[in-house]
Amino acid sequence: MLNPSHPLWRHLRLPFALRLFLLYFAFVGLTGYLVLSVLAEQIKPGFRQASEESLIDASQHLADLVAPYLQQGRLNNPEIAQILRQYGQRSARPELWGLQRTTPDHRIYLTDQHGIVLFDSKDLALGADYSRWNDVYHTLRGQYGARSSPASDQPGAPTVMHVAAPVRASDGQIIGVLTLAKSNQSLQPFIDRSERYLLERGIALMLLGLLFGALLTWRLQSGLNRLRHYIQGLHAGLRLAPPKFRLFFEFGDLATALDTFRAKLEGKALRDEALQTLTHELKSPLTAIRAATEILGNPLPEADRQKFLGHIRNESDRLNRLSEQLLAVSALEQLPHLPQPVPVALDLLVRQLLDSNSARLATLQVQLHIELTLQQVSGDATLLRQALQHLLDNALDFMSSGGWLRLTLQSEPHRICLQLANQGPQIPDYALARLGEKFFSMPRPAGSANAGRKSTGLGLCFVRQVLALHQGDLQFDNLPDGVQVSIWLPSL
Repeated sequence: MLNPSHPLWRHLRLPFALRLFLLYFAFVGLTGYLVLSVLAEQIKPGFRQASEESLIDASQHLADLVAPYLQQGRLNNPEIAQILRQYGQRSARPELWGLQRTTPDHRIYLTDQHGIVLFDSKDLALGADYSRWNDVYHTLRGQYGARSSPASDQPGAPTVMHVAAPVRASDGQIIGVLTLAKSNQSLQPFIDRSERYLLERGIALMLLGLLFGALLTWRLQSGLNRLRHYIQGLHAGLRLAPPKFRLFFEFGDLATALDTFRAKLEGKALRDEALQTLTHELKSPLTAIRAATEILGNPLPEADRQKFLGHIRNESDRLNRLSEQLLAVSALEQLPHLPQPVPVALDLLVRQLLDSNSARLATLQVQLHIELTLQQVSGDATLLRQALQHLLDNALDFMSSGGWLRLTLQSEPHRICLQLANQGPQIPDYALARLGEKFFSMPRPAGSANAGRKSTGLGLCFVRQVLALHQGDLQFDNLPDGVQVSIWLPSL
């Protein structure tokens, strides 16, 4: 049921873009109507002003032509009468600007200095007194004389424009008035055509404007829909990249701000989770140390005493490694970029890494397969060395004695790929995407040196941070008989 306190448009639930288009439609329609109305009102006066200007020139020319005849009283000369009559009654051009004209549309009459008609090309008012008509009255007084009068006494009759010019004697005295008259009806076809042209073009422009408005509002609604779907996806817990907007970049800024806000919320949740995990990680060695110290408080054989002292040393080392790794990861998270990247020979770095771990490789009887090519990257050699060490430690921790280890370094378009594969158990699918998260780790497999034990998970997190600073990428894949980790770095 409609709520009478709410306006109707709230019940209609029109989309924002449609409401905007309706406002735009009303604005364009009203503006177009007003502009067309103003222009249409100016067409008729404009044509008449142009026609009046041509009549002024023509009447003045004819006045100069008849001036000698009027001054000498020779108006009865058939030559001048013939000229004036032919001018007023000549056949019109059959076509002008695409419009047919078949009848003459001029009338010429000449009065003396008292306003009495001496000549009329149409013989309508010969001998009549025109001294009170505006065209004659004002011209005889040295002013501009013109008038527009109906062609007949019938209602709705077309008007006729009369433009007068003074006829002057040789001494400059006004001795008569020559009036050139033209029916305004002759201009009507041109006025009608101009109004029609203006109306057609105006409607076309308004339709084009409305089409542009419809396209713009469609793009606007499309952008709003994409933004709404993105927000709904965030609300549903989906990990979506913020949409890109080329036209409405403000939407892109809003999506980026929402993504940043989401990342902060997720970061807070991760910090809370990390704090809980860290508490657990600290609690385990501290509990072991406390238990060992309590036992050492009692009299014990020397062998048992050394055993519990060893437990305390191991757990202390574990706490020390945990704090060092946390500090290292935190330091990397604070770096927006590498401070001073330099060229690093990645193949040489890998060989140095293998040399420094040769004793451990020999102890585990690792079957080593190496395929290295000369490759250079831009970065920090120390950080890259530490990241590779973490990857090698993980590979050795998850393989049994006598297994194989393969290292390949090759070039790809615009980047370098380093792959490290080991022989060992596969990683569950659910864990592949989580490798590199803080405090996430898998228990070491049976048959390995540290079977059943779990690390802090900070090593792979450190690796991801180092690769992010180097604009690189990290990927884990299961092999039929092992696991492969791939590193991509931009080539130098």
